Amino acid sequence: MENKDETFWQYYERGGFMDVQRYLKIVEDFVASGEVPSEGDTVKSPDAPWDSFKDPLLGYLIRLMSDPMMQVKVLSSKAAGKVFFVTVGRFIVSCLHNTKFESKRTWTEYKQSREVPDFSVGERRHWESLVANIGERHKEDGFDEKFFTQLFSTPGGTDKQENWEKLRHDWQEAIFDQLCKKESEWIRRQGHQVPMQLETVYKQMARITQKLGADGDDAASAYDMMDGTWSESEFERHLQVIKLRDRYPILDEIIKKMGRKADDAGKERLCAAEGTDLMIEHASGSDIEGITIGNDVNALLPSEWAQCADESLEKLFVYKYLTKHLQVFRYKSNISKPSRRLSFTSASRIGPVIICVDTSASMKGLPERVEKLLVEQLTAMVQEEQRDCFFIDFSVSVRPVDLKAQRYNRLLKALGATERDVPRKEPVIPFINGGTSAKNMMDMMFSLLDGHHYANADVLWITDFDIPMETALAKKIAIYLRTGTRFYGLRITDGDVSSTANPWEQYFNKVYMLKYRRVRRY
Repeated sequence: MENKDETFWQYYERGGFMDVQRYLKIVEDFVASGEVPSEGDTVKSPDAPWDSFKDPLLGYLIRLMSDPMMQVKVLSSKAAGKVFFVTVGRFIVSCLHNTKFESKRTWTEYKQSREVPDFSVGERRHWESLVANIGERHKEDGFDEKFFTQLFSTPGGTDKQENWEKLRHDWQEAIFDQLCKKESEWIRRQGHQVPMQLETVYKQMARITQKLGADGDDAASAYDMMDGTWSESEFERHLQVIKLRDRYPILDEIIKKMGRKADDAGKERLCAAEGTDLMIEHASGSDIEGITIGNDVNALLPSEWAQCADESLEKLFVYKYLTKHLQVFRYKSNISKPSRRLSFTSASRIGPVIICVDTSASMKGLPERVEKLLVEQLTAMVQEEQRDCFFIDFSVSVRPVDLKAQRYNRLLKALGATERDVPRKEPVIPFINGGTSAKNMMDMMFSLLDGHHYANADVLWITDFDIPMETALAKKIAIYLRTGTRFYGLRITDGDVSSTANPWEQYFNKVYMLKYRRVRRY
């Protein structure tokens, strides 16, 4: 007959108690909004009795996320939030792997505890050695050996079924308490390294970002391009690739252009744009209305700035900032009233994306870096919006990758997953070299456009467009254009070479041009 404790152990055996998603969701919520749960916030239900036990890992996470300085750092920088999530996520995975290993070591003992209520009369006669054994093994885990010695010593004590049920219950509790202590000890040994690792990465990231003149969004994108293992040189290399967007603004324009929004209301829909109108008296001598509390650093009183500059009061300033209790000026221009405006906007189905990347020898150098940047940014966009996206690299052959299927691969790898856990490969640009033959690529592209998931997709070609024109294939593109498919191109070409003639351009909605000067080596 199952009872509450058996339900817990069955769940525990399946690894449910050590479900990594439970802890990652807590860290994800903290990075997104600064939310820190209390140990009493966990949801309790009859099917989840384990929540009544102390959770060492949850306690560690709460202490880590309750640090005001950690909160300011994570909530003030998107890049810092990503570093925090990956670093703490790796710690969570390592901790749960260790706990799972320890739990397997107790499996034999746990099986013995389950058999206690079903002991035969002959087995029950040896209760003294059993209780002494358990007492010796779990004297530090809350098992009361004296109580059970007295319980079974009373007349008829060994014949009462409830006494053996009680023994089974307390034995299993002692086993679990021992596991929690081992987990706590592991966290005590390893947990102090996490804040040190975070601080090291934050300092190195800030130095490199400042050196290259990048902003927080650039740093976050560069960190996304890494595999979760921090390396200064690798981060700087990826950040330099991201900075290409400053040199070539059309890359941002292409990223924004790809993919269409979803709407189920037809070709047009009525939209309500809501906001506020600011109220200010034009004849007013001053915009200041008074003093209030908040955390707008642009409106701080001088006394609060003085508190910020004082090292002994710095933590108090951080606390008041997080709780929005700083004294700030109240401006008339910030007093607002609701505003609403109706408009019509065009509607279309959600836009799947197909990315075709030229990996022939002519794309070596800067074109290769531009391609990697665009693929990385488009991958992040489609994965965030959960769009269907297909990646095809081509030269003399093709290599297709379904990007939507890769959604959690990078996260799992960053948190220490093995190749067995992440069977699909990441989309990479291998640069097969050789000439450019787009026929295989277009055959695959057309087969995708004929399917259900990629009908009317947005297609992007990234190439130098030195592709022999094939009239039959070009006419087929024209047919897809008339039925709602959009074709865009990015032509990356050497500025020294005349690139006025591009016979493919007439079959595209738009072809963007990126010219560069190839470095000559003699």
